[in-house]
Amino acid sequence: MKFTKFRILLIAVVCIFAISSILVIPPLLNSGSESPNGTEDPTGNDEPNNNNEPTEADIQTVIENAVDYLEVNCDPYGLLFLDAMYRRFGVAEFADAVERYDQTDTDTHPEGAALRIFRRIVDRDNQYRDGDLNALHIDIDLLTEPALYCDRFGLPEDYAEMIQSAVDTGDYLLTHALLSLIWIEENGCEVTLPEGFVEQTYSDVADLINYYPDMTPYLDLRVEAAAFLCLAGQSDLVENDFVEYILETQLIDGSWDNINSERRWHTTVLALILLLHVENPSASYPPMLAQ
Repeated sequence: MKFTKFRILLIAVVCIFAISSILVIPPLLNSGSESPNGTEDPTGNDEPNNNNEPTEADIQTVIENAVDYLEVNCDPYGLLFLDAMYRRFGVAEFADAVERYDQTDTDTHPEGAALRIFRRIVDRDNQYRDGDLNALHIDIDLLTEPALYCDRFGLPEDYAEMIQSAVDTGDYLLTHALLSLIWIEENGCEVTLPEGFVEQTYSDVADLINYYPDMTPYLDLRVEAAAFLCLAGQSDLVENDFVEYILETQLIDGSWDNINSERRWHTTVLALILLLHVENPSASYPPMLAQ
């Protein structure tokens, strides 16, 4: 067969195209397995890693530092929550929290009556003295005590109004209204509230976290809101940005700042409750109150 000049030129073009395709196709096939920085990503995911996100090791380190701090720096009230963390998460360092609590001389302590009453958080059979209830005077204590003992004595007839008033007042009364609802449920009691009230309370408490600016005077309240939401099984309402903020603001001694330096234990207990729930997500947990 005779080849014309046109046919020879056509064959040459086809050969050049074929060789070019062989050189180009392999890089195209490999493009999905490399990240933008040129390193191979075995998952085929070319989305860059966000190095700002806290790692598992970061959270564990912060938790360990907080535990170390609270082993030697904790108010008697805080010890009640440490025992709850021991029972819920098995924090071995807090196994002696009740023993430490009972070393408090309630006869000389200015809040001895309240300490004897709220000991029921760690001992379902706890007994307090005649007259102790009459010694309660702080509005938060007057709100939470009936919930703590509702399975023994029932709730006051006006307790629903007390809860609603606390929620309307906001701030620490709002967070402790939520804590009271947690205790009422754990004690198997009931309180008649308007439809949707509990869900709205969750939302109102969550709003506390973001309502206040990132300033020390408000940190304790914001952390309390987050911690109590976790205790209520509403961890999803705590945004990841706030968790990261807590991780970033731990002080060098393992605590968190408080406008009252003597109450840094309080903010630290609450931050630890939050982080332990983040570290150990679950659909359900052991109750906060000793059973």
